[in-house]
Amino acid sequence: MLRRTTGVLLAALALIGLGVVILIGYEVGSKVHRILSAWHMGVFESREQWIYAMEAAAVRQYEHPSPVGNLHFPRLVDQFDHKHMNYFYAWQTAGLMLGLEQCMTPEAAAKVIGRRNDLNDLVGNEIDSAILAYALERAPAANIQEREQIVARVLTNVQAAVDKNTGTLMFRRALPFVRFVDTIGLAVPFVAVIGNRQHDDALTQLAFRQLKEIEEHAFVDRFGYIPFHGFDLRSSTPLGAYGWGRGTGWYALGLIDTLPEVDDAKKAELTAAVVRLAISVCKFQRNDGSWGSIINDTNSHSDTSATALLLYFIKRACSLGVLNSGDYIRHIETAEKYLMTNTRSDGVVTNSEEDAIGMGSYSSEYAPMPFTQGLTLRAVCQSVSAPL
Repeated sequence: MLRRTTGVLLAALALIGLGVVILIGYEVGSKVHRILSAWHMGVFESREQWIYAMEAAAVRQYEHPSPVGNLHFPRLVDQFDHKHMNYFYAWQTAGLMLGLEQCMTPEAAAKVIGRRNDLNDLVGNEIDSAILAYALERAPAANIQEREQIVARVLTNVQAAVDKNTGTLMFRRALPFVRFVDTIGLAVPFVAVIGNRQHDDALTQLAFRQLKEIEEHAFVDRFGYIPFHGFDLRSSTPLGAYGWGRGTGWYALGLIDTLPEVDDAKKAELTAAVVRLAISVCKFQRNDGSWGSIINDTNSHSDTSATALLLYFIKRACSLGVLNSGDYIRHIETAEKYLMTNTRSDGVVTNSEEDAIGMGSYSSEYAPMPFTQGLTLRAVCQSVSAPL
């Protein structure tokens, strides 16, 4: 009996050891692959070749999503359970869709987007997946039945996340007193678009209130017009990093994509916010064209996700006539150059800050990320001229 128990125990330990070796091997292999890939970083004959390579990489990532994504320890194992991590895959997939929709012809984009039949599985119960529904709303007529199902499910999630005391969205219903700037980019454009298309003033007002609430509590004017990661409603205390790069990008993304959806009175207020944000973030752009993981900290790591988001924000603001492209051309050109130099020869954009575990807990790993792939494509293909 003792011998049998010992054998079972040794077998269990062997399996655990094998699992640890596999996980460590994955980590080491990933790092070696990144080092080898960096040898051919940013080598493209033209801007068009660069875009073509990024587009091809985005199609591959969309059609063949990684079962692991880019989160590493301590959340690596969790990703094998898609049901618990669907909110992560939703915004990663949405980023790719937004980039492909921006760069491809409508027919080509519809063909690619229609190849996935699992988008409904990515919705989950939180509001993160609103950006997926937003991307589907912008998509050509592909998977129309699934699109309607996803939009309906996300709208239900949004309505369930409205705090009855403030009339604004909770990013996590388990944290009702905490507001995150992530909500602005992930959910507000969807709320505004649906409110506009369904002539639902309550939704349009919700989108506007969410932007004004963050502006009132997560910005501290004497430091410049860039946000903290969030704030505590009970005390109005800012929380998380001040000037987190992707968080500033979330605010910029939500602000500029919501602007065309609101009425003239609200548009005037949001336009003023766009101008203030553009002036502020451009002060922190680095000489190489990048923005950092903490944009106001010169010692922080440069981040392609923050750079792509802020580049898109500036270019779309120019296309909407809010900013003068001549005043921002240097910022645009240097940001694009930085993103090109951080694109591998196979079209994969790298050096993106990986997913934050929570408010104030940010990754020190920088690697490819599907969302950053898509947003880089979206930013580079975004025109600075008004559409005809």
